[in-house]
Amino acid sequence: MSTAARIVSAFSILQLTTPLTVLGDEVVYYDCHNLNHFDEALDAVRKNSGFTEEQLCHDYLVPRKVKPNCGAENYAKNAPLFHDSIITKNYDIDSIMHFSSEMFSNPKKYDRKDPDPKYAPLLRRVPDGSDYLEIIPDPKTYPDITYLDWRCITQLYP
Repeated sequence: MSTAARIVSAFSILQLTTPLTVLGDEVVYYDCHNLNHFDEALDAVRKNSGFTEEQLCHDYLVPRKVKPNCGAENYAKNAPLFHDSIITKNYDIDSIMHFSSEMFSNPKKYDRKDPDPKYAPLLRRVPDGSDYLEIIPDPKTYPDITYLDWRCITQLYP
């Protein structure tokens, strides 16, 4: 499966060749094939687990049962969230809890010093509303946190 994107500038930005909703969602694009140990985990799935590649990539329980673990459970949309009690329609792309593009990436493909978006497991949509994707930087640290981070922290630690 290809990333369905192409490089369009020298600024680590990709332009979609298919609608973003097909690839992931309105905010981020996830490609499980760029996770560290994905090839080995996929081999294990195909040989003896009875699970599918789709389950490995998108079901948070399956990657935990496959060795080696490629970290795909961290990206599953059906995973229970510890902060479900905070109801919001906003997606907090700048959260201190959001993964960077480097997190769980395959170091044989993804170079932190010169990152190529086509090898990142997770990219974000450029905030201008265009169909461009970009590298997600490392999260900010306290005290430079978002309002939603603050809400979650104050609920967890009153």
